[in-house]
Amino acid sequence: MEASFYPYLGALCWIGMLLMLGTLIRAKVPLFQKLLFPSSLIGGLIGFVLINLDLVGMPTSTGWKDITPNIFSMITFHLFAFGFVGIGLLQTKKPASGKVVMRGALWIALVFGMTFSVQALIGKGVFVLWQDLFGGTFETVNGYLLGAGFTQGPGQTQAYATIWQTSYQTANALSVGLAFAAVGFLVAGIVGVPLAFYGIKRGWCTGGRSGELPQNFLRGLMDRGDNPPCSHSTTHPANIDNLGFHVGLMAAIYGVAYLFGLLFSKYMPAGIAGLGFGLTFCWGMFLAMLLRKFMGKIDILHLIDGETTRRLVGGSVDFMICAVFLGIEMRALQEVLLPFIVAIAVATFITLIICVWFGRRS
Repeated sequence: MEASFYPYLGALCWIGMLLMLGTLIRAKVPLFQKLLFPSSLIGGLIGFVLINLDLVGMPTSTGWKDITPNIFSMITFHLFAFGFVGIGLLQTKKPASGKVVMRGALWIALVFGMTFSVQALIGKGVFVLWQDLFGGTFETVNGYLLGAGFTQGPGQTQAYATIWQTSYQTANALSVGLAFAAVGFLVAGIVGVPLAFYGIKRGWCTGGRSGELPQNFLRGLMDRGDNPPCSHSTTHPANIDNLGFHVGLMAAIYGVAYLFGLLFSKYMPAGIAGLGFGLTFCWGMFLAMLLRKFMGKIDILHLIDGETTRRLVGGSVDFMICAVFLGIEMRALQEVLLPFIVAIAVATFITLIICVWFGRRS
């Protein structure tokens, strides 16, 4: 029994405890309410400090055993990929206007592609310039991960960095990539949220009217008696619980995605074989989309409840955000720390200009 807990179940218990601590802090500390830091981010920050002080672990019959950052990094990847299965199962609503949807999609693609490219070039450029001016043996290619970390988030950054580090032997890609992703969340809270509040006060996003956020939104906890439903049953509990059905469906798809990744890594050319497992999130999402189409064809699509699926995706994201901070090993960042900070500062400033200028016109 003890062996089954260490290290992965123990790591999940740590994430759960940190999420509860983050929820309590968000509800009680006004600063985090003003910054709209989610519980997962607060818990993750605490976990980052604890794991780098070697305080994250669990008691065993042979004494205390540390849980290392690479365990949390692996959990981050699987939570991210599992969440993408749920995204693939989500049903899209019929748009009211194709022209409006197309215009919005083009704007999102433009800003997304622009910020991703600019951030990646800034990261690579700063790393190269720093190495030329001050020396160092760090991998300058890791600077490209700034774009993935800031624009795409920890899951995809972890996927890319894992491929780089395991298949192409890029040293410390995982730690640097996850650190970029983690700091991206901090920048969103410290820079983006005050900007959003400023936009609300100026009426930028409320039809020209200033507005205030409700207290339950700021605290992160609903008031007593204010409990909207979050899912609908599509199965009879005498047969299979609704949540069990949806988790089982997503787990089955994830298993097939793993099998596809295994075949890809085994039979594709060596140059791209590493993408087999690295893109598990893509395979899972595509397989889920195909299953959704098939269920629609045989008229059983009603068995998938969108709200239940969204809750499962949301829960995966909460655990993933918390885990990503615990997956960062500060020792691996020591040599690259100064250019890392400079790249973050420059990218934050340029991203702010891009988002404000294009956001006001979109």
